[in-house]
Amino acid sequence: QWLLSLSIGYAGAALAADAAARGVAPPPPLPLMGVALRGGEAGEVCAAAACAVDLCLLLRNEDVLFSVVFRLFSAAGHRGPLLEAIEARVLSGEMRSLGPEVVAALVDHCAGLRRMDRVERCVLHLDVYSMDLDRVIRLCERHRLYSALVYVFNRIREFRRPLAYLLMAATGIAPHSPGAPAPPPTLTPPQALPAAGGGGVVGGPSGGFGSQFPPDNPLSAGYKALVYLRCVFCGNAFPPGSGHLPPPLPDAPPSEEPRAQLLGSLLFWEVADLSREWGVPEAALADAGLWGPYPALQVLLRVDAPAAVAVLGDAVSSWDAVETDLRAAAGKPTDELDSVLVASQVLVNALLSLVNGGGDGKPRSRWAPSAAPPASAAGAHAALHGCGVSDAACRSVLDFAVGLVSCGRVSVRPSLGLRLLRHLVDAAAAAPCGDVAAAHARGEAHAREEAVMKLLLALGVAATLGGGNSDGRGGGGGGNDSEQGAEGEPSFGPLPGREALSLLVHPTNGDDSRHDNGGGGGSDGSGVNGGGGGGGDPLVLAEALAHHLGGDCSAAVGAYLRLPRPTTGADLALSYLASALDSRPDGGGAGGRSGGAAKSALLAHALSLVSACPGGAAALLLRHASADEHAALLAAAHGSPEQQFALLDALANAQPDGGGGD
Repeated sequence: QWLLSLSIGYAGAALAADAAARGVAPPPPLPLMGVALRGGEAGEVCAAAACAVDLCLLLRNEDVLFSVVFRLFSAAGHRGPLLEAIEARVLSGEMRSLGPEVVAALVDHCAGLRRMDRVERCVLHLDVYSMDLDRVIRLCERHRLYSALVYVFNRIREFRRPLAYLLMAATGIAPHSPGAPAPPPTLTPPQALPAAGGGGVVGGPSGGFGSQFPPDNPLSAGYKALVYLRCVFCGNAFPPGSGHLPPPLPDAPPSEEPRAQLLGSLLFWEVADLSREWGVPEAALADAGLWGPYPALQVLLRVDAPAAVAVLGDAVSSWDAVETDLRAAAGKPTDELDSVLVASQVLVNALLSLVNGGGDGKPRSRWAPSAAPPASAAGAHAALHGCGVSDAACRSVLDFAVGLVSCGRVSVRPSLGLRLLRHLVDAAAAAPCGDVAAAHARGEAHAREEAVMKLLLALGVAATLGGGNSDGRGGGGGGNDSEQGAEGEPSFGPLPGREALSLLVHPTNGDDSRHDNGGGGGSDGSGVNGGGGGGGDPLVLAEALAHHLGGDCSAAVGAYLRLPRPTTGADLALSYLASALDSRPDGGGAGGRSGGAAKSALLAHALSLVSACPGGAAALLLRHASADEHAALLAAAHGSPEQQFALLDALANAQPDGGGGD
């Protein structure tokens, strides 16, 4: 008590001296001022404030600070130095709670300095449960303290509401007019936070939380939304660096998991839902370009499409909820579903729906987009522009979908598979291959063709023999996204062979160096070796893989032989044929349809193979072709004595194991 009296007496003397210097009346004495001290100069006021705050904290008697000391400095007109000292201790973590009057004074002080960000920093360091939540939330709404709003709501396990705040701020939509009819209740359950004086939820029927939420710097709010989402999707609290999310409550349903709340809201909030959440009419959303499906995703993609896609990828990178949990988290019914998808599949379907145009406001199948994919990348970009999203968004979405499809985590219909393949091929064709960056271009070309081949392996290719599709239709075009099975569900299956091949075949630009890699990346597990590609040249190795997957072994060998360097192409073709012909466990050669196709391919391209690689081709012919078939090959080359001699010489000198003779 004596130390407190001493400190307060010192503060009172400093304030009295300052008042005398300014010619004003000194502050009235207070009951605890039992020690008389000589007054100092006006410069001692800040030191007295810091001393009083530190002593109250040292003695763990903050009540005296918020009552006696605060009233003393307020009466003297010197709240500022005391509030500055309090702010410093809050930011250092020494104070975790403030009295209501102190909070109000701090807000007024910072507002006068036009530094409301200082109030926000203080809120981020305070114990949420020590605050008047209703007052703090309204304060943050009024002054657009978005980080503080997220912090407060997350501490009370509410994750959807701050996302709605940030999305509204990111759109710059004007709030609900106070004179207009009150909007319906919000999506958030009313038991979360009672409004001041009763009468609804904070931001609910009393006028929508936008009533004191003027739009300000939408881009900043959009990036803050992305940071918030990434924190939660990675299991961390907001703001970054504040630790992990609190553990779930016992027996909490999966729909209350924070990631489910946020991802479910992004995927299943509709325009009407955002209208209710924001307290604005749907026409205001339409004027802002938010219409059609997935308006919340549209907002994020407009802010920064690559960043938004990366954040959404974090949501499903190591976690896959089921669709029913996501719908329940967004307040949507779950009993109407005939089947249930995982979160990654729902996310890819939603993003591809935006890529393929879904911006006409018509109902959409939850499986996939309803419109046919555009015939080119430019067409898809234009379709996405209908939802106000840029070309960068389209490319980012397609890259993300390619990654998940290629690793087998999601499935797409054949028409959408063609759309993804077209995206990779167009990117390969647009890549630079000039003299300045030739080496770099070759490296990227190899990576692009590897990506194309990985996608082909994941999707599969229907029969390419005869140039028809797997369903017997002719080729051409890009498929039809509206094709569905007998029960109205989409049919998943391999890519139509003819359409896939038409995307892979492009005229060469004459740069032969890109395939000078001896086959490159090794075997992909299907008997077709990896290697380079892209850069505007034909994706020859990818084309060979497509023929192989489609069952056309001869066309695959022919693709290899079209490589700019004949020896490299022949080596790859022979390796492919050897793998197919020698695949039977008993070593007697491949049996059945695939073995017959490989042998037919060997005989069909024997003369070309012998010309490019005599020893290897002759070894395969000795092991897998009869004498009559050798004679038939000689007869087929009757018009070219050079070819006949080369074949005879190779057969005479070759060893069945592939080695050459004397």
